[in-house]
Amino acid sequence: MNTNEVVCQVLICCDPIDCKSVEPFMVQLNSVGVSTHAVVGDGAGGTDGNLELHKYLRRAGLVLVFLSKDSVRREGPLQRAILAAIDRNMEKPPGRVFIVPVRLDDCETHARLAALQRVDVFERDGWANLFRQVFRRCTKGSKPLAQKDHQSAARSMRGPSIAADAATPDSDATDIAATGEVPLLTFPHEVKDFVQHCISRPTWKRIDLETRRFIATLGCKLESIFQIAPRTGTTLVVGFECLALGAMGENFAAIVKRCVGLDPGLLGILLAVAAARSISYMRLDAIKAGNDGVNNLFFTINLDPLMADHPHFETFLNWHRYDLGHNVIFEINESTTARSLERLKMLQVEFDLRYAADDINAWDPQVRDALLHRVEMTKVDYSEVAKAMKSRGDDPFETIYLLRKHKIEGKPLVLEGVDMKHVRFLERYWDFPRQGSLYGQGQDIECGPPWEEAVSPLKPYGGAGGGFIRRKNVVLDDDDSE
Repeated sequence: MNTNEVVCQVLICCDPIDCKSVEPFMVQLNSVGVSTHAVVGDGAGGTDGNLELHKYLRRAGLVLVFLSKDSVRREGPLQRAILAAIDRNMEKPPGRVFIVPVRLDDCETHARLAALQRVDVFERDGWANLFRQVFRRCTKGSKPLAQKDHQSAARSMRGPSIAADAATPDSDATDIAATGEVPLLTFPHEVKDFVQHCISRPTWKRIDLETRRFIATLGCKLESIFQIAPRTGTTLVVGFECLALGAMGENFAAIVKRCVGLDPGLLGILLAVAAARSISYMRLDAIKAGNDGVNNLFFTINLDPLMADHPHFETFLNWHRYDLGHNVIFEINESTTARSLERLKMLQVEFDLRYAADDINAWDPQVRDALLHRVEMTKVDYSEVAKAMKSRGDDPFETIYLLRKHKIEGKPLVLEGVDMKHVRFLERYWDFPRQGSLYGQGQDIECGPPWEEAVSPLKPYGGAGGGFIRRKNVVLDDDDSE
């Protein structure tokens, strides 16, 4: 349940040429109940436009002025909005923060805003830091949002929603997660809006109704990634892998089977939309719990060649760049070829992506060698190592030797499928710091704070193998089940 009460509206001022850069940030604010209004385009011009601008300025508790090299000296509604905001700021008590200049790139500071403290979102963690500051400023208390207030805020910038079509035969707002076995956090609006607004409405309509209803209820299974070496004395969770999960507990293979007529690359991207939004909620859970180390956590999303090569994968990266942030790592696997490798290199340079090499023991040696300097960690299934151990007489030092073959010097190795018995063995024989950092990934490793109030084990709901889910949020997600 959302425990924050909205105490102010955020007014967004930006030039039309910067609108695409700012809109995803507004979507994220709206998704957590922070109401926003944008002053963009020519709609702020004329007498009526000025009246509207002053009306929203009176209502606003915070004004964000977005600036770029292209807009800072450009004539138009942005300049008018800045002047009006400064006039309104004169009525505020001394020390009250009302206007925050936000630089989208390394542009000069607007002369009229030079005395104000600015935020640079083009720097590392810039968007995430801005979001946290706005979220904390605009919410307080322990009362949940009123459902009506949340719905109006969440819809204000997202465009047409599934619920808006509920009266038509094409209504596909059925929230299986609300009535099925798993109380799973799902994002039907975001999935549909991404296809309709970022790709095309006809693309969404070409997907058959049953499949649309199904993919609108997909969410994430979370597997904890924890630190084995150096030892900490406790189970220190350092990240999560986000895996596809259906509302009735379907795994990835079952999801693909249900969506057999859908372009597999597009399906992977839609699953990534659910993963990206789930990550955003997990970050907020940590922030609400007062975890100052949230920026040191990482989340992983699987990225296969069909997804990476899809023409709209870059659209996804742009649309969800706040959700992804700096601490999302894309797992690329053994199906990566020399051809897809070039695409991955381009994406990494253009979007500053972070990669992990999954199942590194199964990679083509040439592709592996060409990519290793671009990945931040390697992953290997511990069961494969266990098989090799048996053929070598369970010699612990042979086991460590086999593991080290899959590790990149100076970068962590993640062992998938470990349990606490394996952890005790590894803590005893893995030589840190000489052999570097070692992480484990297990389906039943407790998440611990700050997520224990928001996540649930999957096993009680019939989830094969365990893992966790981010529970459906009663207040924030009521809108999804209309």
